[in-house]
Amino acid sequence: MCTRSRATGSTGEPASTCSRAGESPADREAWQLGNDTLENLLIDGSSLWISDQSADSIRRFSPDGTEAPPAKELTGAGGPGGLAVGPDGLIYANTGDSFQGALLRTKGASVVHFSRDDPKGTVKVYAAGFNMANGLAFAPNGDSYVSNDVDAGLIRIPRAHPAAWSVLDDVWGSNGLVVTPDGKTMYATITFDQRSPIERISLPSGTHTTAFQLTVGVVSLKPAVYTNPDLSRPLLGVKGLDDMTSDGRYLYPVANGLGELLRVDPRTGAACLIASGFPTSSSVRIAPESGPFADHDRGTIDFYITRFTGQIMRVRYRP
Repeated sequence: MCTRSRATGSTGEPASTCSRAGESPADREAWQLGNDTLENLLIDGSSLWISDQSADSIRRFSPDGTEAPPAKELTGAGGPGGLAVGPDGLIYANTGDSFQGALLRTKGASVVHFSRDDPKGTVKVYAAGFNMANGLAFAPNGDSYVSNDVDAGLIRIPRAHPAAWSVLDDVWGSNGLVVTPDGKTMYATITFDQRSPIERISLPSGTHTTAFQLTVGVVSLKPAVYTNPDLSRPLLGVKGLDDMTSDGRYLYPVANGLGELLRVDPRTGAACLIASGFPTSSSVRIAPESGPFADHDRGTIDFYITRFTGQIMRVRYRP
């Protein structure tokens, strides 16, 4: 059983906050899972799945915070990363999400899938042989995409022939992935870039442009130097954008470096701060309003956020 705490409040950049004057800040609740490095999460019916890199496990929790028995979790998942439900209803998970594998190009990363009833007994490799498996997203046609935030190497895995995966090697440093409902566009956060950019990628071709720059910056790990920074950007600070989710209207990335939850309008690039004060935030998902992880108030959005400190945050936001 994990421990919980509650708090109300948000600190950050008043001029760029999403709340209007006089509104209450976002409410938050925290679950503490020791000091483990939590990389990703998936809300799946009455289960909350967590990629725990410290334990090399994909852990499972009920809405009250009770952890499932080991037989209902996936242990031995080296470097677990992104999680998603596939078109066949199975749980898909990245393994080999490590800087070492990416930098040394070990080709030791993979995507596996398993059933909810018997994760360890049903786990199978879906695709393998790439250098890093960080973020994971499915397109409506069943193709999946795997990100690598320290190198070129956004992976496309075709549903019809998973072994015939390809590298969209013109996309550098991608992390959080969101595919639009029509399957024509994917948005990807770029972590190690002072500009805090989000790329707009055409599918399945992989052609892309920088859709938005959230902050002022001049350098990235790529390496690259941008000599004409856009000083009109709406937010402050080097974000270190990590994972990202969407409600169909807005994009919601988390900033690992500054510990923020942001809202971005993909139509205009307008961005604002929802909540802050949780550094090393690594993943974010929205709880379905009809499910047991939400507050059943259709006027709010319930975000779940993992951190490298062993904490799961629940942030309730009223748009």
